[in-house]
Amino acid sequence: MAQEDILSLDETQIKWTDKEVFTGFVTRPKKTFDYVIEQYYNKYVVFILVCYGVIRALEKGYLEKNLPLGQLLFNVIMGGLFGWLGVYLIAFIYVLISRAFKGVADIRQLARVIAYSFMVSLLFSVVKLIIAVCLRLTGFQFSIDFTSSLPGTILLMFSSLLSLAVALYTLTLMVLGFEKANDYSRTKAILTVSLPIIFILLIFILIFAFNGFGDFSWSTT
Repeated sequence: MAQEDILSLDETQIKWTDKEVFTGFVTRPKKTFDYVIEQYYNKYVVFILVCYGVIRALEKGYLEKNLPLGQLLFNVIMGGLFGWLGVYLIAFIYVLISRAFKGVADIRQLARVIAYSFMVSLLFSVVKLIIAVCLRLTGFQFSIDFTSSLPGTILLMFSSLLSLAVALYTLTLMVLGFEKANDYSRTKAILTVSLPIIFILLIFILIFAFNGFGDFSWSTT
């Protein structure tokens, strides 16, 4: 290809390396999703989804519940399966919502967007898990040491704020990816991503309100 032809190409029309793609989700996410969608880039999607499910299962099973090895292994296997297959179910729900806003993406496209959006969250979870395992091996007790000392409380607050920041960045990546995959506006992408979250929050609020009202009713009788 002539030098003039290369210079006239859009950046998304030039083949990126895997490193450029994965670092791009941090340094230039919108342009990266443009490339991923237009070039049908699909590498490591299943690997990312399985790893995310496994890491989440390890966090809950080993750190929060301290399960025995056999049950922990079972949870890890199920976590990997859910991380892989469960995301396609989530993508199906998002496809239905996208259609209401005249979106054009299919399940595979949105599952790919979700997988790549989870990458930063996955890396954060891996780092957090490694640190937590090292702390536990030194005899650190999470339920006691985090609440009984000022450094533990500060560390817990910092970790919570960092988790919130990562979650918000993940949602931001999903918005950018949905915008490109569905070929509609940023506002519609925000609504598509937000509606299931709002629905789930409303369910929790209703459950909490109903339980609180029930407790109040019992206390007045």
